[in-house]
Amino acid sequence: MSTDAKRVEFARQLVLLDLHRRSPEKSKLRPRDKIRIRMRCRLCGRARARLSQVRRLSHLLTQPGLRWPDSRNEKSELVAFESKVSTLMMTDPIADMLTRIRNANRIERPAVDMPATALKERVAKVLKDEGFILDYHVGRMTKNEQGAEVFKPETGLHGRLALLRVYLKYGPEGERVIRHVDRASRPGRRLYRRHNQLAPVLDGLGIAILSTSRGVMSDRQARTQHLGGELICTVW
Repeated sequence: MSTDAKRVEFARQLVLLDLHRRSPEKSKLRPRDKIRIRMRCRLCGRARARLSQVRRLSHLLTQPGLRWPDSRNEKSELVAFESKVSTLMMTDPIADMLTRIRNANRIERPAVDMPATALKERVAKVLKDEGFILDYHVGRMTKNEQGAEVFKPETGLHGRLALLRVYLKYGPEGERVIRHVDRASRPGRRLYRRHNQLAPVLDGLGIAILSTSRGVMSDRQARTQHLGGELICTVW
């Protein structure tokens, strides 16, 4: 059957369906013919997919005269709230520290700031002693005479306002000293190593930082002192 013949047949079925709706007793359509017509488009006659009935949810549609709340204002308030309690809700501060150092080192920033904790200070001290960073300081942000915020180092500062600033190290031609930073032990999977299980990282070019009974130290010091502990991270 050609396309024109199909269209004529479809138009005839539509006419019969219309007559069936007006006077059901005079209908000449069989039940399966009515189903076939309902399953086809009224404009082109193509078969269309059957859609499951969806419950009408008129209360979710916009009503005239109502104004939706501005999502940008809510987002700014949420970010401001999260910035105040970020130190309380953080589950892995060491992973946050390493991520900040990795991102700042990738874009060649001279320094990076992060919330200060005692463990972060000890990790930064190991990185400085091993030559991976220039220096680090603990302080807080204050405003100068012009009203701009500047970092002011303070010794013995603790609490929510304490910041740890790590000064990154680069080569004479701008090459990065830190090539790779990887978190080893995590809150959901703690890794502990004995002193005889500490293999040199990258044949001695890198270090592993451990938390031992005598403090945070590198794997070289731990092997020398025959100490084991929790494997915090590896750096090279």
